[in-house]
Amino acid sequence: MSDRVTRILLVYFERVDAPPRRPETILSAAREAFTTLLGAKEVLFYKKQGDGFHRIRRLPSGASDPYIPIRDGPQDETISNETMACMAQSAGRPVCVSQDDAGEGGHWAVPFGGHPIWGFAYCNLPKTPDTDALQGAMRVAGSLHGHREDILSWEGTQGKKLDTVAMVSHEFKTPLTIAITATEVLQKKLKKDGLYAPEDAVYQYVNFLILNLYKTQRLSANLIDCVGMDFYPHMQEGVDVAACLREIEKQVLPYMEERKAVFTLEQATPQPVLCVCDPFFLERIALNLITNAVQHAPVGGHVTVRLRNAPALVRIAVENDGKNIPAEAMPHLFEKFWRGGEARGGTGLGLYISQCLAGKMGGSIQAENREEGGARFTLTLPVHSGVPKALGSARALYRPYIGELVRIELSVLRDVEM
Repeated sequence: MSDRVTRILLVYFERVDAPPRRPETILSAAREAFTTLLGAKEVLFYKKQGDGFHRIRRLPSGASDPYIPIRDGPQDETISNETMACMAQSAGRPVCVSQDDAGEGGHWAVPFGGHPIWGFAYCNLPKTPDTDALQGAMRVAGSLHGHREDILSWEGTQGKKLDTVAMVSHEFKTPLTIAITATEVLQKKLKKDGLYAPEDAVYQYVNFLILNLYKTQRLSANLIDCVGMDFYPHMQEGVDVAACLREIEKQVLPYMEERKAVFTLEQATPQPVLCVCDPFFLERIALNLITNAVQHAPVGGHVTVRLRNAPALVRIAVENDGKNIPAEAMPHLFEKFWRGGEARGGTGLGLYISQCLAGKMGGSIQAENREEGGARFTLTLPVHSGVPKALGSARALYRPYIGELVRIELSVLRDVEM
């Protein structure tokens, strides 16, 4: 076996043998090994299920989100029949399932196990691999055979957890949305009939009802996010961060006026600030940081959002005036369910969720005190290079449009006296 193949195998086994030995880590290492050994343009994994083979769709594509589905390959049933016929004649060895038109490359199947075959790697190769590379690929396949039970059960477990989170999200969302819509229709009817004036008790009751329905929606969304964070699909697309913040500014200004807060958006350059990220995650984080800044600013205080960009990074700083964050609170700001001594409502999940969402996009949030008083929270995101690609699942969880998201997130800023 050549030195090149030996080095690739050593790297693979070092990764696989290092604890914790999770199925997603093992399959990720195997995909990289097959790609490097065979020069594959794409590697898909299939497992035996029922009478055919079905693709393992959840594979890690990066540290920020381990459950993004890989790009669709050939149809499951078509490839399973062809591969079964080819592998039956190959006695468990790698086999070319189909060649491309040029005759150089093709699609190869590397089976896991001998007889019966329980799974295989389906590799799209630009050219026919040499014997050494194929032998190395079989060493990797043999290693995967040792993790057979974990791999066969893993995807089903993750899929069930994601489905459960999606189901719970839907079950919470639907009745709350119906209740909010019905109450807002009632509000319009009362206005039309002239029965809705600030001096009337019904005015306060209806407003109070709508406010608390949105607060309940915010609470349920945060709790569901907290449970489902590890399984969240996300989109990766080109976003003009400056345009996104300007839209948020337009939506939040009425809330600022009610709080008598001065809201300012500062952009270092008038040009678009482009970033490949999840626009919903970006909006969610920005709104959470703005909400916190307003909550902890004095009445009539200032909240400023500063957008800065560098060749490889985008920074969004949200700051307020007023009191500094106590030194003893600083290490705990992003902990789940942590609330400071002066907590004003909420569950202590907002900053935790925001940090998790930032991490899924390869970024982070830092907190610091301002010398002149108040605090500054800075979201830093990598710009990313290359062509934006949509990586979200078709089963993506509930994502409200920006206007509804603002009402949900900033509902904590509105207090109605009864």
